[in-house]
Amino acid sequence: MSESGAREERLRELIAGLKRSDEPLLHVPPWGFRLVPVTAAALGDDDLLDRVTRWRATNMDNFPTQFPASRERTRAWLRDVVLGAPGRLMLMIETSDGTRVGQAGIDRALAADGSLLLSNCLVGEPSGMPSGAMRACYEALFAWVDEVIRPTGFSCPFFPQNRVMARLLRSLGFADLRRVPMRRVERDGQIQYLPVEPGDDAPPDRWWIWVGRTPLVPGFALGTVGLAADASVTPDVVERTVRRQVPWIAVADAATEAAVGRMLADHPAAARPELVPAEAREALGIVTLTAEDILATPALEAVARGAGCSPEEVVVAWTLARPGVAAVAAPAASPADVSAWGSGGRVRLSDTERRAVDVTRD
Repeated sequence: MSESGAREERLRELIAGLKRSDEPLLHVPPWGFRLVPVTAAALGDDDLLDRVTRWRATNMDNFPTQFPASRERTRAWLRDVVLGAPGRLMLMIETSDGTRVGQAGIDRALAADGSLLLSNCLVGEPSGMPSGAMRACYEALFAWVDEVIRPTGFSCPFFPQNRVMARLLRSLGFADLRRVPMRRVERDGQIQYLPVEPGDDAPPDRWWIWVGRTPLVPGFALGTVGLAADASVTPDVVERTVRRQVPWIAVADAATEAAVGRMLADHPAAARPELVPAEAREALGIVTLTAEDILATPALEAVARGAGCSPEEVVVAWTLARPGVAAVAAPAASPADVSAWGSGGRVRLSDTERRAVDVTRD
């Protein structure tokens, strides 16, 4: 069996096994949440069916296919689309007492290119999920996926008016891939948004935004107090980092930083080292940010909301837009922090947004 065939078979068996398990896949401390796979038992679980139906109805405008939601329609969807897809896994987000407050998931795990699609991402009970809870759930899911499935990347589409989803994805390090113009079509009692046909030159009814995220090398992008004592920064780690296009590497230990910088500088696939010795940064136009640089202020948060990204991304984008700045080195306490900082290099602020951030920097 080929390597790709063996991988597909392994993932097919893994996901099928999870769909038969009644045990939580992941726990998310200190929030107290757990991520539990949806199994065939869901088809007879009225509480789950009614919650998912109500959540879909409440958020219907954020989906490309819109219809009157019902328990029976949800049951058929779970049976045929979720449980019936060998590369799809849906997870219920539960509190410690078993109350379901949201859902998460992955799809296309058997894709030949090794990429994954985020699916079923929805906060069902906002009162039961404090700010930052969904991000913590997905960070736990990403950590598991990176270790067990080892994808080449993640992608996810959304409508731009879904600002909650936009902020979540930006905070998780997703960056724009493409924008697809969509046309609204009504048929058979439902509304569908479909890609605009060739030759249709009318303004689109909506845009379908695709964003993507490259997995990070676990344990490498650690931070503000230097790499952990047992973390090994070797040429092999650098090789994997370059190959997987980690957007940001930030460590505080000067000796380690210089060593990694030299490895990257010597690597034939690296366009330029993301890390260089501290004494060379100023000459190369590299600005070092600190945690204090992203202290949340109402003005900064307002700009982030308007730009559909996180405050960290706003600060990075604003810094990169300044004259003479070629790159930004930012602190990172975890791979998720690295991703959040790094995606800021892809954000483009308007003149008005830059001026608003100017005030927060003075």
